[in-house]
Amino acid sequence: GGDDPGPAEQARLLLQRMSDERVMPDTTAYNAALHVSALSGSLGHMWRIYDMMQAEGVVADAATYRTLALLYARCGDIERAEDILHRARLDGHGRGARELDLLLSACGNAWPRDNQKAERTFRDMLAAGIKPSSQSLRFLQMAMGKDRAIELAEELNVPWTAPDGRRPGTRTWAAA
Repeated sequence: GGDDPGPAEQARLLLQRMSDERVMPDTTAYNAALHVSALSGSLGHMWRIYDMMQAEGVVADAATYRTLALLYARCGDIERAEDILHRARLDGHGRGARELDLLLSACGNAWPRDNQKAERTFRDMLAAGIKPSSQSLRFLQMAMGKDRAIELAEELNVPWTAPDGRRPGTRTWAAA
């Protein structure tokens, strides 16, 4: 009914109940609850769960920070996603393919699109020796437009055509 809490609140309440019953949730449990909040778009619940995590002394891992950045990336808030991922680096977590994909996603979801930031992120990905995935290329295309993304990929010798010959924007494609 109308009094039924949403999934983010249900996740928060489950963590609270576990804690009340002296079953201490670990990083994995908190990350799952954060993920539910991020997917449901509940910024307030996400940060309340993160605050609970810190109050209980549960250490955030790389997945925690990626989940916190996910909601901002989906909203196109590049600056906030970068801030969270920077905090992850300060806590000793590296910047890998998933983190860079989150930044590319934020660039693609931003309005206006930030094609310069997307290009820098894509170049950083390659400089770090990370092979772009089909998802990376899709986010790059969202941020820069298909023509400019293909041009950049070709300039940087990144294969854009999938082994089956499909191009981005078709049903399935990937970096070769």
